[in-house]
Amino acid sequence: MGSLTRLIVFLSIFAAITLKANSQYLLPIIKDEPTNLFFTTLSIGSLATESPVNLLLDLESNLTLVNYDYNVSVFIDSIVSCHSSTCESIPGHGWDDGDPYCSCVYRLSSLLGQNASIEAYVIQDTVSISTTDGGKLLSEVSINPLTISDYRGEEFITYLPPLVSGILSLSPVSSSFIKQVISFYGVSPKFSLCLPSSGAGHFYIAADNYFIPPFNSSVSPMTLSPLKAINSESYLLDVRSIYVDGTPLSLSPNLLEGGAKLSTMVPYTLLHTDIYNALAQSFTLKAK
Repeated sequence: MGSLTRLIVFLSIFAAITLKANSQYLLPIIKDEPTNLFFTTLSIGSLATESPVNLLLDLESNLTLVNYDYNVSVFIDSIVSCHSSTCESIPGHGWDDGDPYCSCVYRLSSLLGQNASIEAYVIQDTVSISTTDGGKLLSEVSINPLTISDYRGEEFITYLPPLVSGILSLSPVSSSFIKQVISFYGVSPKFSLCLPSSGAGHFYIAADNYFIPPFNSSVSPMTLSPLKAINSESYLLDVRSIYVDGTPLSLSPNLLEGGAKLSTMVPYTLLHTDIYNALAQSFTLKAK
């Protein structure tokens, strides 16, 4: 039987935040085998209308995007005004010139590496997650209001795996799900993704304790790769050199200056053409 492997990604979002609590939170991570993408499950809505939704984990999107069947009156009451500071703080925000209510909208031009034209209404709703001791789920807590966006059309769903109905934003911007949770609870600005090769993984928020089974003596050492920077859009690793069988690639230094962007939405590594050519040539020579 093959062993279960996991990739654990620890991300700290440095921000000027006053810690008000030492709580930690846990969400499940499930791998969609056909696409090699990862999603989590959380509940949207108040107690009377609460419903679980599966959302892809995305380290780059600026706002959580769902396809959720809201009651029309509830939906209208939840829409954010285009004149509000909440709307203006969202990268990619806008409004429909023909809308007399000036509803705030969130626009996407690409999704999962494909060109897209998606315009979703920005709304505020209640979202529920669970506290944890680092191993098991404890009690359910709610974030209200949490700013998200809702696309009420079928086109959006065609881009997503069958079990998934939206995208969970984990980017460094203030409108992302992770930044809103950290700000709402005043907890430590960090989160961790334990991505499974199969089965279930763990998505920790503000955690200091990590109890991830199986518990045995065969513990592999952890490799640390510090982030180069956290800018307004993405998380970057500081790549200084690339080796093939112990031999460094001969590359122009400026090719590595920008760093390597972490992504959970593309299940493969993207390379600059010059880096790819040098890598392919080196592999070919080593294989002879």
